[in-house]
Amino acid sequence: MQTAARPGGLFCFVVAALELGDVPRLRSILDLDHDAGFSGCDSWRIFSNVSHLAGLSEHPRCLHSCTEQAINGSMDVNYGRPVGATFAPVALNVPIFFQVWRHIFSTGLHDEWAWTVKVDVDTVFAASRLRGFLIASGFGHRAVLGLNHGEKLHGPIEALTSHAVAAFAQRPAVCERAASEQPMYSEDLWLHMCMQRLGVATERMDGQLADEGSNQGYKTEHHVDWLPCDSSAVAFHPRKEPGDWETCYKSLRAEMRRVADAESSSLATTWIEADTDSVSMDSAAAWGRRDERCGGTPHPLVSAIVVTCNRAALLPLALQQLAKQDYPNIEVIIIEDGPAMFDESELQPYRSALRRVELIRLASPQSIGRKRTIAVQAARGRVVLHWDDDDLHPTDQVRRLACPLLHGEADLTVAE
Repeated sequence: MQTAARPGGLFCFVVAALELGDVPRLRSILDLDHDAGFSGCDSWRIFSNVSHLAGLSEHPRCLHSCTEQAINGSMDVNYGRPVGATFAPVALNVPIFFQVWRHIFSTGLHDEWAWTVKVDVDTVFAASRLRGFLIASGFGHRAVLGLNHGEKLHGPIEALTSHAVAAFAQRPAVCERAASEQPMYSEDLWLHMCMQRLGVATERMDGQLADEGSNQGYKTEHHVDWLPCDSSAVAFHPRKEPGDWETCYKSLRAEMRRVADAESSSLATTWIEADTDSVSMDSAAAWGRRDERCGGTPHPLVSAIVVTCNRAALLPLALQQLAKQDYPNIEVIIIEDGPAMFDESELQPYRSALRRVELIRLASPQSIGRKRTIAVQAARGRVVLHWDDDDLHPTDQVRRLACPLLHGEADLTVAE
């Protein structure tokens, strides 16, 4: 029986080969910020034909066995294409990826996550943008394989819902037969055919899941602006030269920062006024004192959800208040769907005081109800609190609202 998947969670994996020079590229990704590529997902693994990749396994962010042996034998592959195909020869790597999927099924690495995402080593993306995009797609409750556009599956990134992975895990022989019938298929074509035979739906992602843009331009000697990596797409697939991953990712982050700065500047002179009813009961006398244990020790996790749009200048105010709360175990889920982007690096100062700070960037505008639903789905706490970005609260606000719920004394608490 399939376990309940954690709403909005991502399990991402890459397949790396020492002999193909993948290790330096992977290490450079891990050296970047915590939103960079696969390493920004909720859970991730690097699969290879060895259990220890020298120069990678010792990385500070790789302490929890991030590399695993899932492949037996060499990772060298031949190249070819189906009869009648006009595209360039492709890597005939299905046997390698079938072993990886078998390993994932046997270890249950995917069980608790809503999406399993396979990415190529050179696929560039920000995990927060990918997470928000997949949550907003609304496909998480069905067996779905995400297609980028039309009938073309982009191999650099493939996203499967937990239900799609469960269907695969229950009937792997179906996909094994498909591989034997089409030995000249590459991994992406095979996975598409596999899902179709399993009855898994394929859904278009409106061209936003991956942007290869001028990817073909790198084959042209005089092509300079090979891929700007600054569109609204979730992922990018630049040319495979050293340093291109970091260049593309920094371009993506710079564009996100540029938009955020423009919006913040327009709000800089705006008077920030808290709702009066949020602070009218600010005193300890008005609230009364409650049991400090608040559910026992350790304190249960409480999730504060912050929904924002075009208000990047206000977000620090909300985070500062949450970081100063006297309740010791708080995670913050931020949902943003406007053009303004609160840069991921600006979250770092608050992570030392808070259990977790998660920024989910939605690809398109959503209703306030939809955004709060997405936030609740991503929350992991026993109690969920709504926290407006423009309100002012006392430092014991979380404790006073959460404790009656954790004690079983109330089903709902509100701030007067």
